[in-house]
Amino acid sequence: MVPDASIVQTVPYLQIDHLILPISFIKTDDIFKVVTDYLVPRARHLQIGITTYGPDISPSKTKHLLSYCSSTVEELTFQAEISCSEEEAEYHQTESRPWTQLKRLNLLSHQSLDVSGFWEWLWKRCGTVQELEVEYVEGIRQSLVEGIAAHMPHLNKIRFESPTREDTEAILSLRHQGWKEVTIGISDFPQFPIHLMMYSAALERLAFVAVYGITDRDIVQLLACCPNLRGFVYHGLSPDNGQSGGIDAQFFIDQDHDSGSLKPWICETSLRELEIRIQGIPRPDVKESKVIEDYPGHGREIQQQVYDRLARFINLETFRLGGSRLYPETCCLEMSLESGLDRISGLKELKELDVSFMRTWIGEEEVKWMVKHWSKLCVIYGLRRLKRDREAVKWLQRHHPEILMEELW
Repeated sequence: MVPDASIVQTVPYLQIDHLILPISFIKTDDIFKVVTDYLVPRARHLQIGITTYGPDISPSKTKHLLSYCSSTVEELTFQAEISCSEEEAEYHQTESRPWTQLKRLNLLSHQSLDVSGFWEWLWKRCGTVQELEVEYVEGIRQSLVEGIAAHMPHLNKIRFESPTREDTEAILSLRHQGWKEVTIGISDFPQFPIHLMMYSAALERLAFVAVYGITDRDIVQLLACCPNLRGFVYHGLSPDNGQSGGIDAQFFIDQDHDSGSLKPWICETSLRELEIRIQGIPRPDVKESKVIEDYPGHGREIQQQVYDRLARFINLETFRLGGSRLYPETCCLEMSLESGLDRISGLKELKELDVSFMRTWIGEEEVKWMVKHWSKLCVIYGLRRLKRDREAVKWLQRHHPEILMEELW
């Protein structure tokens, strides 16, 4: 529902945090006038379109709409395709105000270069943008790369989905000083170019979501050589069956074969957030386990070495190990005191623990130990529908109701 112009005028200082404009509103002239005259100038975040698969909008009309944005607009989102497929009258173009506060730009729909003039017009107005999200890079890759290089000197956080290898290399190569945050989703090309991010002093957060082509060795190299990494998220996909993947425990341990000690990772003191499935641990206590021990006690030995690696992240605040509802994790850490949980007692900054869809053995003694050693702990996700876990939940509810727990699965 669009308010009557007279109503909007009675509130001269009205500010709109997030204005979402369906394309149907934009295509209706009477509503469009109210939108441009009274709503768009008041929006901090302007979103054009609601769904990726909705109707498109002409570049002329889009420019006309954007020319009404306040100079202090902070975020722009395009959820509709900018296209010349529909004939529309040319709109008189008023000079757009400089967007001096624009910090984030989101391109969340398929776009094409048949309106390259529009994209060049847009990039020139993005001089203050710091964050960019692009869901479909391929159609505008060349224009985007040129626009970032020429007009977005402050851009240091990027998220892009469904990129090709060429997209990825072209965009990541743009910042010789390094990116601060990089998130890549839904990519399926082999041999990911991790060399473009290794040894980056600028990189603080790196996330891979539903990505093929990242090997266990790649993950270790990134964790070992990025000195200021504060967050690392990895949700890989197995090339064999498409299941959600993580890292094999033996790779994660990263032991020096000569000395037997763990190799140092340069991010050990900087890392605050770690989200990754640690897999491949023999669990003879779980009948569904597909990994067999080489000798009795081998699984517990591997778990202790994994705990020793985790213990080095002394400033870790968020630790998410969980699997997924479709692919629960069986060959994982038990998270029991018997398996070596006490080896990570030094994670004094830990606030959030997620063990969802894992075959853990967390009982009352384990949660007592956690609240004793992790005094800042305020969230535990993923306790299971077993007697041992239920006892742990009851104890936490009685003695620490302030700790948030997800529903048992």
